[in-house]
Amino acid sequence: LPLKDTIICRGDSVTFRPNSDGLYYAWSPPGLFTNPKIKNAVAVPVLPSTPFTVVSSIGKCNTSGTVTVRTVPYPVVEAGDPLSICFRDTATLVGSGIASTWLWSPARFLSSPTSITTKAFPPGTSKFILRGTDTLGCPKAVFDTILVTMIPKVNAFAGNDTAVVVNQPLQLNATGAAFYQWSP
Repeated sequence: LPLKDTIICRGDSVTFRPNSDGLYYAWSPPGLFTNPKIKNAVAVPVLPSTPFTVVSSIGKCNTSGTVTVRTVPYPVVEAGDPLSICFRDTATLVGSGIASTWLWSPARFLSSPTSITTKAFPPGTSKFILRGTDTLGCPKAVFDTILVTMIPKVNAFAGNDTAVVVNQPLQLNATGAAFYQWSP
């Protein structure tokens, strides 16, 4: 019953496929299996390292094998809180987490898509996705998304040029924005 030791992501299941022509199977520890009495048994290990044993039998003849399954945590990926930027401005994306490689997308709007921190040059309001993978053995990537909202262009208009009488008040009326600051 040659079985190969393996590494899986913590919380995932593993399906064992022993090379055996046995008719009956007994996997242990039985509490971790959906059905410990079938050939291709499925288990969900909970410890960082778990040895599993199978006994295969035909009549009075039997053989056994042991395999160790190591579990490693999924990568942890955080793309950050949503950002707002001014029209045609840039945003600094600062990811965090526990992973060994990073990849932001869409890459065409980023200065360094493989860095945990990068500058974004979005054409408008955009979502950026951060992908993290690790080298501990969990083969699955983890993703998180950040929304970068681009505030529309401000088209401020102070009004048409006009002539005034010295020492007489003139009402100025601006349009195109929510807040105004006049000078001088």
